[in-house]
Amino acid sequence: EVKDVLRTEQLTLISPEEYVVVYEVTLALCALSLSLNLCCLLVCTVQFLFSVKLAKSGPHNTDNQYLEKSSATRVCAIGGLFVSIPIFLTGIFLYTFIQFHSTPAIVTSSLIGVGIVFCGCAMVHNVFVWQREKTNAVRARISQQKPVAAELSTLV
Repeated sequence: EVKDVLRTEQLTLISPEEYVVVYEVTLALCALSLSLNLCCLLVCTVQFLFSVKLAKSGPHNTDNQYLEKSSATRVCAIGGLFVSIPIFLTGIFLYTFIQFHSTPAIVTSSLIGVGIVFCGCAMVHNVFVWQREKTNAVRARISQQKPVAAELSTLV
């Protein structure tokens, strides 16, 4: 009885026609995300297998040439993978919106929000650590180099 009341309240927020449209958009976004992920998997797997075969075929440097010439498709495929993540999250968010009357949908949308915040914090942390290590490496390289004037003075 409570579920029926919640469902009727849900339908007053969004009409049945809008519900169908949002549901179809959700399915389309998830299908697009799946297609982009499969494309990335296929392209990267094929390029990996071909480069391994070229590396085993002989000492000539054709595997590097193959990887350089095929980098455009690899970049597109990996770009598609990164684009598919927000597309998938948008689809999941829309699906949980139309199912928001159920407790699992509320928990799912909360977990998605926490996951997005966590991913953002992790990315900022990784960029910070990478930049710090890069700066330390440059400083170490500079401190290991001797001044040019000192080398010239020993030659005279």
